[in-house]
Parts: sequence; C-alpha cells; structure tokens
Amino acid sequence: MCAMKNVSVGTDAKGNINIEELRKAAETHKDNLSALMVTYPSTHGVYEEGVDEICKIIYGNGGQVYMDGISKVEYCWDRA
Repeated sequence: MCAMKNVSVGTDAKGNINIEELRKAAETHKDNLSALMVTYPSTHGVYEEGVDEICKIIYGNGGQVYMDGISKVEYCWDRA
C-alpha cells in the first residue's frame, strides 16, 4: 500500500498486544511510522488493557492510531 511496510507485533498470554514488542517496533520504525490499526474489541473479544499506553507509544513516535470494532448496528443485526 503506497510502498508502506507492515510490521506485525505479537500478543501476550491474555491476547492483548505485546506492549514491549510494540514499543520496540515503534522506536525502530519511528522515522517512517504512519499508523497502527487496532480492532477494539479484538476479533476474539479482548478489550486491550493497555490501549492508553499503546496510543501514547504510537503518538510519541510520530504515528496515528486507527481504532475499529464492532458497532451496535452490526451487533443487533447479527442477533436478529
């Protein structure tokens, strides 16, 4: 996508984003960091415990955070 490179980070034992791994990746790529996309809650239903810290890490290294998640309309539609 526009010559951008995806960098994946792992998760912890609870399924949350591995914050230390994210911090290292953000610092390593800060000169070219564009954004982090977070599905909230995640596709397996986890609400990130450290989402505030995650945002601070990305913003502090020059990036933006895009959050996407289930909407009430989609939830109601699935339950109908």
